[in-house]
Amino acid sequence: MMNIMPHAGRRVLVGGAPEGLDALHIARLHEDTGATVLHIARDDRRMSATREALRFFAPVATVAEFPAWDCPPYSRISPNPEIMSSRMATLTRLAEANAALPGIVLTTVNAAMQRVPGREFIANSAMTVKVGDWLEMGALTDFLVQAGYCRSSKVIVSGEFAVRGGIIDVFPPGRALPIRLDFFGDRLDGARTFDPETQMTVGRVAEVKICRDTEISLEKPAVERFRRFYRS
Repeated sequence: MMNIMPHAGRRVLVGGAPEGLDALHIARLHEDTGATVLHIARDDRRMSATREALRFFAPVATVAEFPAWDCPPYSRISPNPEIMSSRMATLTRLAEANAALPGIVLTTVNAAMQRVPGREFIANSAMTVKVGDWLEMGALTDFLVQAGYCRSSKVIVSGEFAVRGGIIDVFPPGRALPIRLDFFGDRLDGARTFDPETQMTVGRVAEVKICRDTEISLEKPAVERFRRFYRS
């Protein structure tokens, strides 16, 4: 069951529709209004099925996914890194004032019920670096650690970064390929995308936006507050 709110303000309730027909309605609503459509599926499995159906019904529309954590908050187990990256990529796109909004946002009941950071926190937690900028490598690595990235010997999946001499490899959420940043002293001399499997260069970019990889603030005040209230 879902509610459809056309631009005229008339609400239409659709119920008892076979699975798959909801994707058709979502596609038509986005096409008719041009607005961003938020669809809340009952669970991750249904969200995934809706995503596949939209590949047929709305092949041109940009679809963003906002999955739920795969563990309870305050659990001893951390959320899956891919889930965190997917959530942060969607939150960043929705929080930025000048960003092109996705045409359709898919989420689940559990994800919609979970608290998320405020728009200002998300929007102010990204860093944009341009080729030719002066930037200390140490400052960039500190930012990546604070933003929730994991340091590794080789970048393969989203949310990882690696440092080798004057090179920093980083895989920001929402990007199809990781980025290799070449430094000459404290100056960003070049930036290129590369294949995580072969580590070979794919293309060059002039600037890179690096957003957070976690919704959890790892800054000192937040860590101290967490330690104070964790027992309660």
